[in-house]
Formats: sequence, structure tokens, C-alpha cells
Amino acid sequence: MKVVVLFSGGFDSIVLAHMALADGHDLNLLTLDYLHPARHREYASVAEWRRRYLSDEIRHLRISLPLSGVGDEGPRITPARNQVFVSMALNWAAAERIDQIWIGINAADHADYIDCRPDWLDAMDQLARPWGVTVRAPLIGKTKDEILTIARDLDVDMSIPWSCYEGQPRPCGTCNSCLSDPRRELDDWGTRPWSPIGRVR
Repeated sequence: MKVVVLFSGGFDSIVLAHMALADGHDLNLLTLDYLHPARHREYASVAEWRRRYLSDEIRHLRISLPLSGVGDEGPRITPARNQVFVSMALNWAAAERIDQIWIGINAADHADYIDCRPDWLDAMDQLARPWGVTVRAPLIGKTKDEILTIARDLDVDMSIPWSCYEGQPRPCGTCNSCLSDPRRELDDWGTRPWSPIGRVR
């Protein structure tokens, strides 16, 4: 089966990519730079994961979305961000006859983010089906600790993902993504010896 994973280089999307490979799917990756603060860090994670695990090119799109809450603690709400991402993936999937779109939303996201909830996922799936594509979120019922267990079972290198909303040398430790990151207690959380801060190429 052909699958496109919305791939930020964060913990959840990297786990999804490993799951797709483990299941024998034809993996296609889509990254989106929406001019957010962590884009350089995320892109470094994407590039390193591709170098290690995937020979195919990754589709990279740059778009401009209104941002809010930059630098604040807690949730950063970019209205309908995931809806835009899935729509961009659907355009590609329908054109290239890709069967499924995978997005890494999970149980930890439901409270703060409208476009991470099961009813939103169902609505997006219904919109995609007339184009011959289904939208799935294999982690939607999983807690972060359960996702960490999956990552360990798949032998995911915990030093590769960048999930912090900021683009500093180390995770900020205060944004929602850092606070929910199950790798917080690991020695290599935020340690990136292979990845200096760089610009997106």
C-alpha cells in the first residue's frame, strides 16, 4: 500500500514513518515549512532520518500560515494547521494514486487542538474518500508513553526527533510539546551531535 506520512521530523511523525516501513508500505514523506520558529531544527531531523532510513526524495513545501503564541508557554494554536497539511497531502496523494495519508495526532493532543480530535479526523477522511484516499491517524488513541513503547519496539533513535516548538540549541522544556514529550527523562533528549543549527536548503 502507498502511504504518505505528514513528516515534521518530530517524535510522533518519526514513529509513524518507522511503523509504515515495518508494515511494508510504500512510504512517501511530506514536510511543510510554514515559517514557524522550529523549522530549521525540524528540517535537520528530517534530513538525518532520510539519510539513515530512506533513499527516496522527500517532498518539501513552503507555505505561510498566521502564527500565534510564539514564545509562550503551553499550546501554540495555528488555526486549522493540520487541516491545511492534510489538504496539501491529499492533493499529492490523489495525483499520484497514493492510498492513505497518515498524520501523527494522538491522545495527548485532543484537549488543546481541535484538529487533533477523532471527530476532526473522521471529517477529513470523509472529504478525502471521493478522491480515492483515506486519512488515518494510527496513534490517535495512544498516550505519549504508549508511543514511546512503540518507538522502543521499532528501535527508533531517540536523538533524531525534534518536537520543541522553539528552534534553540536544546528543547525549551516549557511548550506543550516539550511538556508532553515522553523522552524528557532520557539522557539523549535534545542532544543533537550530528545536527548543528542550519538553514533550510
